[in-house]
Amino acid sequence: MLKYEQIHQNDDSENQIFIRSKMSKKRINFGEIKWIEAKGDYVKIVTLDSHVIVLSSLRAFHELLPQETFIRVHKSFVINIEKIDRFNAREVAISGQVIPVSRAKKSCLSEAMKFM
Repeated sequence: MLKYEQIHQNDDSENQIFIRSKMSKKRINFGEIKWIEAKGDYVKIVTLDSHVIVLSSLRAFHELLPQETFIRVHKSFVINIEKIDRFNAREVAISGQVIPVSRAKKSCLSEAMKFM
C-alpha cells in the first residue's frame, strides 16, 4: 500500500506531491527533490533541506515524478538531473553525495544530460 497523494496544479505553479509520513502529510515540490533512494519496502526522499521516508517501492514512486527530470540511474536510486553537480559513466555527484550509476543505466544518463 502506497502512502502518498499526488496533487495536480492547473495553474503555472510547480507540480507537487503530498507525502504521508509519521502520521502527517508534507508537501514536497518536485523541484526540491535531489534524489530518491530505495530502502527495502520504503523510499527515502532527499530534498534541499531534509529527507522523508515513505512506505512505497522505488518503481511506484518514480512513476509519479516528471520523467523528463527524474531518471533512474541504479536499481536503488532515482535522481533529479537538474541537481547534478558532476557525473561520469560510474557515478553522479549531487550536493557532495556520490550516487552510483549502473552499467545498464549509463546510456540513459548520457542521453538525458545531452539536453541540459
